[in-house]
Amino acid sequence: MDRRAFIGTLTGLLAAPLAAGPQPSTKLPLVGSLSSGPNSQGPSILAGPLAALGQVEGKTFVLEMRYAEGRVDRLPALAGELVRLNAAVIVTWGVEPFEAVRTVTSRIPIVMVGSSDPVGAGLAASYAKPGGNVTGVTFGGSELAGKRLGASPGGPSRTL
Repeated sequence: MDRRAFIGTLTGLLAAPLAAGPQPSTKLPLVGSLSSGPNSQGPSILAGPLAALGQVEGKTFVLEMRYAEGRVDRLPALAGELVRLNAAVIVTWGVEPFEAVRTVTSRIPIVMVGSSDPVGAGLAASYAKPGGNVTGVTFGGSELAGKRLGASPGGPSRTL
């Protein structure tokens, strides 16, 4: 799935309840989140940015967050929970959570956040076409070093 198709699918999943109007029997899309760290940020780490896009937790989507609390051995089980809940998309924070989710699903889109060089680490095929069910945001990567010199004032981030 290419990046445009993924973003279109995610937008459609989140916008569908708005277009249909309030329907109590309609199941909202589930956005899963997996982190190896502690539960210190809470839901605001995803709900805030999504609210800025007009998406409201509990009205247009449901948010399920899982934290391994520093125990990476728990990540596969937590990733499995999100897959069993039939998440529409799973956001991973770091390399270990990403790898845990990637091993349990090739169907659910995975948004990877926090990898400094996903291509160099073999997590994505390329920045332009990460491949499979993978997309995300990175702040590093040797392939981008030259581009950073001409980066906008917003910083050197790059969307996969």
